[in-house]
Amino acid sequence: VPMLERALAIAEERGVMADRVSVLARLAILSANDLRLDRALEHADAAMALAAETGDERLEARALDAMKQITMELGDLDGLERVASRLEAIHRRQGDLWYLQFVLFERAYGWSAAARWSDAIAGMQEALAVNRRIEDRGNEPLYLASLAMVHRSRGDYGRSLELARSAVSLARELGHAEWIAWSEIQLGAILLETFLPDRAVPELERGLVAAEEAGARLHLPRLLGLLALARGLAGSEPRGVLERAAEVLAEVLVPAGGALLGDGDGYIATAWALVLDGRPADGRRIVEPILAAAERSGWLGHVAWSALALAWCHQADGDLSAARVAAEQALAVAERALMPTPAWRARATLARIASSRDEAATHRAAAVETVTRLSETLDDASMRREFIERALAEVSGEGGVP
Repeated sequence: VPMLERALAIAEERGVMADRVSVLARLAILSANDLRLDRALEHADAAMALAAETGDERLEARALDAMKQITMELGDLDGLERVASRLEAIHRRQGDLWYLQFVLFERAYGWSAAARWSDAIAGMQEALAVNRRIEDRGNEPLYLASLAMVHRSRGDYGRSLELARSAVSLARELGHAEWIAWSEIQLGAILLETFLPDRAVPELERGLVAAEEAGARLHLPRLLGLLALARGLAGSEPRGVLERAAEVLAEVLVPAGGALLGDGDGYIATAWALVLDGRPADGRRIVEPILAAAERSGWLGHVAWSALALAWCHQADGDLSAARVAAEQALAVAERALMPTPAWRARATLARIASSRDEAATHRAAAVETVTRLSETLDDASMRREFIERALAEVSGEGGVP
């Protein structure tokens, strides 16, 4: 960053517009990585304004390259679609396949946020195809791990595990620290969803080491939140990691009215870990802003999961009326988004706080049906048995969340 700031000063002194655009775009990306989304947006806006003055399509592409990441991280899904659409057209026209792969990926990431699962899979697979066509093996784990995320969200646990493990294996083979971190996030997340927190802990710990080695601070909210949650669910001491997760989240700076929605699951996991640690009020303070931002954005997965986490916070705090409202929101959005996991867990929550036996029985029956369907995607018999056992314990109220 200091070197780029010096380069920007030189470019401004010499009046070289192309260099100013390129350096500002790079500073925007690095600022986002440093969790300074406010500064990142300022740099990206400045790059866009300068590029527009030149009328140079290639310079516009450099500025748009930064802006697409900022819009994705801030959850500006409409802005991301506009930027990515324009950028894709430029790269296809220019034949710039190396940059095209990332545009295809981030556009598809936006589609996954909107729960457009088929479009997201097709877009990420196209990005992976371009990546393999140009033999850019170093970035291949990004696409494998992200496809794992999409398949997990839509309830295909078996395919998600397969892709996540492939991503981790390749990233480790390549020694690509940033993608080791990203791949371990996705493997840890699917292991948590299949009730294997003891297996998730070492994966997430390796991801945390890799992120710190790479200086990839943007991955820290997810890694620390998920690791704190995994340790809490595994029965080990989460306190050190949990406190650090809260500290990192406090360091995030966003434009007024914005939120780091690109890492929203880090906030959600941290809130859930705080519930397990007996601090539901702290969890509520962390997750409520993410829920509000996700509602404004239309990031359906974050709405479903953050509403569910909020329900657990309220339940642990003894406010069953508020817990019901949040759980009903989680269920409605999860079903609309075709996300079976938050849907059945919302039903399990509603069954625990139901006002009648009939209501509880209806929610439990629907939850059991979904759990059974999800278990059928797991080829490993022991994993399938453990998943069913622990999921049904949550449905019956004998285990799982508070």
